[in-house]
Amino acid sequence: GLLQSTNGNTPFCVALGTRDRVAGEITPVSAEHSATRDNNEADYGAHRGIDLNFDTFSNTYHDQDGIPWFRLTLDQVHCVTQVIRYQTNGTPFLTWTCSDTQCTCTGPYCRYHPLTVSTTGTLPNNLPTVTDCTYGDTVQIDCTNVFQNYGFSIYEIGVIGIRQVTWRADLRCGEGYLDSNGNPAE
Repeated sequence: GLLQSTNGNTPFCVALGTRDRVAGEITPVSAEHSATRDNNEADYGAHRGIDLNFDTFSNTYHDQDGIPWFRLTLDQVHCVTQVIRYQTNGTPFLTWTCSDTQCTCTGPYCRYHPLTVSTTGTLPNNLPTVTDCTYGDTVQIDCTNVFQNYGFSIYEIGVIGIRQVTWRADLRCGEGYLDSNGNPAE
């Protein structure tokens, strides 16, 4: 949670440590990045960017190709609507809103941090056509231009999306909505 304080007439927020997931947020299966600051996985590993704790952070540097990146793997294909990179005080730093063709960013330094949503395998053929999200099971932020030599930190990142739902025509009416694991969808 956040504690709202004032410094004279200027309001500011102080992180209290942990955060709650927002509605529709997808819990990543894993996080990885190009290289870890000081090779210190315990303090700066990619997992620190998804541990729901603003007091920790992932700190990545460039890899052998010279490009720092941070990647999340999701449990299955989701239709990703939004990705939020939070500051240490719990406020959004960069927000990407996804359509069926791309994810566009709002916030400072957007031009240095392109985000892609992709799929490691093949997308199922029976996905509904949508325009307000991007299908994928992988989310990656790259770092380009001026910050390449320095890398970047992720205090917390949240992926918001819609669970993939498929239809099985062999079931009776009202029984056909299943998730990608074949379980009845909610």
